[in-house]
Amino acid sequence: MRHATHARQTHGALYNQAVNNRELAQAIADGVIDGEVMSCSSAWLVSPMLDVFRGTGFPVAAEAFADRRYEADGTLRSRKHDDALIRDPVEASRQALTIAQQAA
Repeated sequence: MRHATHARQTHGALYNQAVNNRELAQAIADGVIDGEVMSCSSAWLVSPMLDVFRGTGFPVAAEAFADRRYEADGTLRSRKHDDALIRDPVEASRQALTIAQQAA
């Protein structure tokens, strides 16, 4: 019998709090059911949250956004700021390339 793969992903304020908070990230990881894939957003695919999730033993899929700005601590820049979105295709392309190079 085949089982469907389910993914769980942190969003918004919870993501921004957990990305650099190991204790909160561990609480999220503890709540994930065995066999599920944990998907986690993170700037440059590196963060304490990803380390915690990877340490649990279940698969982790990291993602980053070419069209969003990140803060120095790896959190997504709030959409309250006018420059939160990268609207210039050339700049977004450069960021996408940087993300791909960081992931390799």
